[in-house]
Formats: sequence, structure tokens, C-alpha cells
Amino acid sequence: VSQISLWRNYAPRAYLQNSEIAELAVNLDLQFEDKHETWWAKNPEFAWFRYDIDWDSDGIFDQSGNVTLDEEAVFQNNIYRWTSGIQTSTFDLEHVYETGGNYTATISVTDLGYVSGETTTFQIPINVVPEPATLALLGLGGLFLRKRKS
Repeated sequence: VSQISLWRNYAPRAYLQNSEIAELAVNLDLQFEDKHETWWAKNPEFAWFRYDIDWDSDGIFDQSGNVTLDEEAVFQNNIYRWTSGIQTSTFDLEHVYETGGNYTATISVTDLGYVSGETTTFQIPINVVPEPATLALLGLGGLFLRKRKS
């Protein structure tokens, strides 16, 4: 007789839904997903995920925060319940780089809910290039300043 034990990974999953780069500003649309048959809390604003992001790959998290679930909770038996089986949280992160270049944003997502403490980490390559129009305007501004001083 043999017994097969299935190991369930309740670590949250993170997805990049969209990214926009305009000059030196970056906007990331993220979705966190966690699977469990039911979630419950005393507070409907319970933070189910924590995120930490290192925008410039220096090993130091630059921004952190907590995220609640997108779905509305149902108040039942003096607690709030979320019962869809898969819960998601979607949100935007924004950052402005000081200079153009190639960066790797590292995002760590920690489950604060049922199986607290499980973490998923992923990286997003970001190529920040100042727009040519901006460079041209900076060049013209320098030209005008030089002519003005003459």
C-alpha cells in the first residue's frame, strides 16, 4: 500500500497585467492571486497581501504596502467571508527614475492571510529611455542659454 501526499502551495502568485513607460516614469499594473476555499476576517479591510518592491536592483526595498482583496466580503456569523476559491487583488505601482537606463524591478509578495508568511518573488525588466523630443528641448534650452550669455 502506498500513499501519495500532495503538497499544496498556497504562496500567492503575482502577474504583470500592463506596464507603461513615459519618459522616466513607470506605471505597473499588477495582480496578486491566492487560492483557498474560504477566507475570513473580523475586518472587511483586512490586508491579505504585502508587497515590497526594489525599483533599482540595489537589494533594498524602496516601497512597501498592504493590499486588500478586490471582491466584496459577505458578513456572516459575525465575521466577513470571501468564498470564491480564488481571490485577487489588483493595483498600480508608479515610480519615476532619475536617469534613463536598464533596470530590474524586484517585487516580493507575502501572503498575510490563511497560510501567512509564504512569499513569491519575481522580477520585471524595465528599459527607461528619455524621449527624443525631451532631449531635443534640453539641447535647444542649452543653445539658448549659451547665446544669451554671449
